[in-house]
Amino acid sequence: MYIRQKVLAYITHNSSLLVFRHPDKPQRGLQVPGGTVEVGESLEQAVLREVWEETGLSQVKIVGYLGNFKHYHVTPLREFHAYHLELTEEVPCQWRHYEMNPGTGTLALTFDFHWVRLESGGPSLARGQEIIPKLRTLLQAAA
Repeated sequence: MYIRQKVLAYITHNSSLLVFRHPDKPQRGLQVPGGTVEVGESLEQAVLREVWEETGLSQVKIVGYLGNFKHYHVTPLREFHAYHLELTEEVPCQWRHYEMNPGTGTLALTFDFHWVRLESGGPSLARGQEIIPKLRTLLQAAA
């Protein structure tokens, strides 16, 4: 059975989590950056690449691995690997980023980013919601 490997990036800064919406696909809901692990790529390489492609941010560091979970309702099956990353640069409170298709150079996706505070339970994410309590606990322990 084939399982597609995916990564999710829970990027924090000052007790806030970076999230986005697709302005042209609102039905996809609120999400964190992430995507598919490419052939020959480690999970850590994949999460950093996906962060760069989807956010334009290069000044992030991996803090740790938060865990994994599977989605069985899609074909092929998907296993998501969640990472906690910290932002090491100053960025706006919100911004729009465009991901380009590497093969054609055409626009692939549009992302509208903003920060949400985690103290009051955190956001309601389209996927990976189960990671939020663990992330909140780790942030509180580090404070």
